[in-house]
Amino acid sequence: NQKKTKKKYIVYLDTGTPYFLGDAPSVRRKPPIVNLKNYYKDLNLFFDQIEKIFRAKVIVIPHSKYKITKLKNKNLNPYFNNRLSDNSFNAAAKLIPKSLFVISLGSTALSHAVINYKPIQYIYSSNYKHEWNQRSELKNVLAQANSTGAKPIDIISIKKNFLNSNLKVNKAKYDLYKFKYLTYKSAKPAKP
Repeated sequence: NQKKTKKKYIVYLDTGTPYFLGDAPSVRRKPPIVNLKNYYKDLNLFFDQIEKIFRAKVIVIPHSKYKITKLKNKNLNPYFNNRLSDNSFNAAAKLIPKSLFVISLGSTALSHAVINYKPIQYIYSSNYKHEWNQRSELKNVLAQANSTGAKPIDIISIKKNFLNSNLKVNKAKYDLYKFKYLTYKSAKPAKP
């Protein structure tokens, strides 16, 4: 009776930015000024290091605005260097429960990690110029990391020991996160 060997993987929840402009044009915000080649070079180097440290592949889950199911395991963003992606509509629900951990710039899809008590590595880049609209993005990452008990990681200077210690799930904070953000608080039905 042979044991089945399961492939290990790590999930990256892509927000789409900075390659895609996101909501900036529709809300009349100035799009971020970013050297896309350098930004994604740093991100891919980070993924390469993570894959080497944990001996697991990083799978990109594109933001729902940029998912095309016909692409299957490809990505609209060419800067991911053909890194494996999952464009299925239920990718987060399907992949996160069986992943080693989740990498994110902050996302509502992290609720899947919280529900399944999966560690979350919140990332940012110290090489990334923080204009006013990116500062609010970084502030959101810091707030979300704090609410789940994780410490954000600068992708430019990662340390293996820090990564490992950051993989401990604070169950009490996850439970509080679930109560605060993922449950309905009132016994009365909501008005439409």
